[in-house]
Order: sequence, then C-alpha cells, then structure tokens
Amino acid sequence: MSKLHSSPLPYLALAWRHLRENPRYIRDYNACKNRIPEPRILTKNMTKYASNDMFPEMKKWGLLFPIDPTLDAKDLPVMWCPDVLTSAIRIMDASKDETDEGFKPRSFLKLSSMKCEITVFKDGAGTSHVRLCSDQIWLQLYCENTDIVSDDFAFHLNFKRLSGMEKRLQTAQDLIALFERRPSKKGLHHGPKSDETYLKNLESYKVSAGGGTLRDIAIANEGLRKTKKEWGTGTPIKDRARYARDRGKSLVFGGYKDLLKLP
Repeated sequence: MSKLHSSPLPYLALAWRHLRENPRYIRDYNACKNRIPEPRILTKNMTKYASNDMFPEMKKWGLLFPIDPTLDAKDLPVMWCPDVLTSAIRIMDASKDETDEGFKPRSFLKLSSMKCEITVFKDGAGTSHVRLCSDQIWLQLYCENTDIVSDDFAFHLNFKRLSGMEKRLQTAQDLIALFERRPSKKGLHHGPKSDETYLKNLESYKVSAGGGTLRDIAIANEGLRKTKKEWGTGTPIKDRARYARDRGKSLVFGGYKDLLKLP
C-alpha cells in the first residue's frame, strides 16, 4: 500500500483520481479484472506483480495493468505506461557487462538504498516497471528484458533515444536525492501548490453525473446561503458551477493524461 496521504497530491495521483470516475474505464476494468496479477511480497517495502498479459484494454488508458476504480492511489499500486508518463526513466541492469554504448559505468544505484515503497510489475514483453513511492513522492523507472526479483537490484540510468529529456533529467535528480536522503532542489512533490481546485471540479462533475443540476453544484461548491442569495441576481455563480463541472468532466474523459506531463 502506497503512502500518498498528504495534500496536495502529486499529479500522477490526481490523474488517477479523475480516470477512476470514467464510466468507460470502469467498463473495461470489469471486463478484465479477473486477469489482475496477484502481488508477491518480496520485502517489507517491496511488492512484485507479474503477468504474461499485455492488457490492451488498459494500455489505451495509460495503465500497465487493471486497477480497481473503487480504490484511491494511496490504496493500490497505480502504475502508468512510460509512453504517457514523460518523466519515466529507462534504467539498465548494472550486472550486465556493458551498456548500449559499449562501456561499463563505474557507479550505480540500488533499490535497497531507496527509503520508500517499491512496486515492480513485469509485463508480458519482459520489461520490469518500478514505482518508487512515499509521502508525496511518485517516481517511475523501467528496465527492458530484465526480471527484478529483489531489492538488491543495482541499476544505471539510461537516456539514449528518449524524448522529453528535461522531465527525465528532473526525475533523475529526484532519484539521486532520494538515494542520498536529501531534499531535491525542486522538491519531490511534482504536484500543484494546491489540489483544491482540481478536486472541487472533479466533485462538480460527479454531482452532475449523478443527476445533479448546476444549482446543486453551486450549493456543493459555495454553500446554500450564498447560492440562495446570488442565484437569481445574475449569472456569475452559474458560470462558476458550469465551468467547474465542464473542467472536471474534461479531465475525467481524457484530460487526465495532460496531468502526467506536468512538472
């Protein structure tokens, strides 16, 4: 179980908050939930999942495998695909003699040195995906053609043939800061200064999806007294309710992927 208890949440957790409300995602999850891999507890802080299934139903949503939409990001191992998560870093097994460039790096990092929760998912193509998670921290790595079986796994960072280099370099800085147990220059949060507006807009969409009116949304967001006072005097409060609903809906139906690209 991850430790994302603090507010504001990282963008990666906010993205899941929105996706889990999408009825089409819920439909796809129900169609393949019986194929969810069982977790294996490797150490106190490390859990592994493995499956030969590539879960095409989930890939279109940006997820590596099915995630129960009734649970929050703090309750289960939400893991995003590297092609939608621009900050994900490719890593190389340090036990191999050479890198793609033909030389052996002199230094490496070890999973056991990361003081956080570690989740590994080995997919059907043989790639191991690693999520490093603690309070407000969410970093993802992936290693091709490698089966990570313990936290003794040592690795190098590999930036060859990768777009979005700036975000991956920031992840590398955060990873090293986590390894050295010191604060990153920009911090490890990678979320908004406040998630209040995101969550208010999401709740506005949920009120509407449940059959609520714009007035119901206004009451939920601004209170009954203010809504009664302003509802008949003009449109600003209605416009605010409409904007909140539409913004929340846009993130639920695809816009959540934009959150995965934010710094």
